[in-house]
Amino acid sequence: MDQPIRDFLLNNFAGVRQNGTNATIIGKTSGEFIADRNNISRTWMDHGAWPWITTELYIHQTGDLKFLLEETPYFEARDRGTVLEHIVIQHLAASANLGEHGNCRLEDADWNDGLDMARDKGESVAFTAVFAGNMIRLAEILKVMKEKLGIQTVSIQKASRSIDELSSEIRQKGEALARQVRENEWIKNAAGHAWFNGYYDNNGARVEGDSPKGVRMTLTGQVFPILSGVASNEQVAQCFAATKRYLQDKKLGGFRLNTDFKEIQLQLGRAFSFAYGEKENGAFFSHMSVMFANALYRRGFVEEGYEVFSSLYKMSMNADAAKIYPGLPEYFNGEGRGMYHYLTGSASWYLLTLITEVLGIRGQWGDLLLAPKLVPEQFGKSGQISAEISFAGKSLKVTYLNRSRKPYGQYRVESVLLQGKTLPLEQSQGAEILIPRTKLTEQASPTLDITIALA
Repeated sequence: MDQPIRDFLLNNFAGVRQNGTNATIIGKTSGEFIADRNNISRTWMDHGAWPWITTELYIHQTGDLKFLLEETPYFEARDRGTVLEHIVIQHLAASANLGEHGNCRLEDADWNDGLDMARDKGESVAFTAVFAGNMIRLAEILKVMKEKLGIQTVSIQKASRSIDELSSEIRQKGEALARQVRENEWIKNAAGHAWFNGYYDNNGARVEGDSPKGVRMTLTGQVFPILSGVASNEQVAQCFAATKRYLQDKKLGGFRLNTDFKEIQLQLGRAFSFAYGEKENGAFFSHMSVMFANALYRRGFVEEGYEVFSSLYKMSMNADAAKIYPGLPEYFNGEGRGMYHYLTGSASWYLLTLITEVLGIRGQWGDLLLAPKLVPEQFGKSGQISAEISFAGKSLKVTYLNRSRKPYGQYRVESVLLQGKTLPLEQSQGAEILIPRTKLTEQASPTLDITIALA
């Protein structure tokens, strides 16, 4: 168990309010939060979604389900509650705060804080999908807690709840939101392309689709229904086709944050006051692009994910256009120039995607899951690729062998060696194998070699 990470996560839950919203600024000391910036109190409606996403990753990496039962205070309140209670409140609040079209209200903005002028009637379909997917997975983890920890009841706002009833309620609410996005926000334009509408503006009008000034589409509106698992496989395929048609720059290869709306959108946000191709108005935003790649990989669209993932690398390495040292900037502008090279949260998502999705090295309830999603060229001339990571208190060197360089979908796990000794394949399926955590922790050496032959 990584105690510093555990403590860091626990302290951050002290920024959650009892009404399900979050403080917007992390302070200088552990557990310190500030309500707003420049004394302007605002609510970013997506903030309630991320704590669970982060915590879920931690639990899968460590198997530390008991973390959800730790108590921590609420922001600007004397009361305390478990981490689980904080997470449940965030999601129940979001699922109840719906606009007239049935989606979570946009409030002052979501991930794209340039969409900040639709406080009254704005809705974020994108993050309705996120909350939906979160709630469905949260319902599942409650069942796992019952199975592994023997818990029958939990306390939510000082009231005891059956864990089965709570799981059922959260799942039903999550599935209702998922249906809302999947069925009611799926649009098709005159050219025959289909994708998700991502937003409603402050007039209550649907943002995306055909308009007198041309097609309007956002990348964010496609990423989160895919990432959350809300979109069907057919919808994923059509979304990708539409993004290639309307958002991919044919010269630079990257995917823009939105099409050119060709006018200022005072009913939606300040983003559209920027020149098209700058910042949140149609730039190549690294963070959203890498989440797009992550989403496609998660859903098994490997070739598509690789195209998006590698487009960022190619743009950053195009020195003539980017005019930066190789690296991942906050965004590339319309000419492909890297901007705000020092201001980006994209790098962590890039590495997360590379390790957990492309290389497929990640935890599953504390055990080690190896599920590579590699394309032939990534194996190089030698037919192998290696990575070194930390897991279960060990330093692992994981090597995949694919001598025939078969594409994803055609290779399977043929054999696995741990410290040179063959492991049974009884927990393998196709291109995946699950290695129990105990198989790693019982090894005396702090560094372990794992070799997986694919055939």
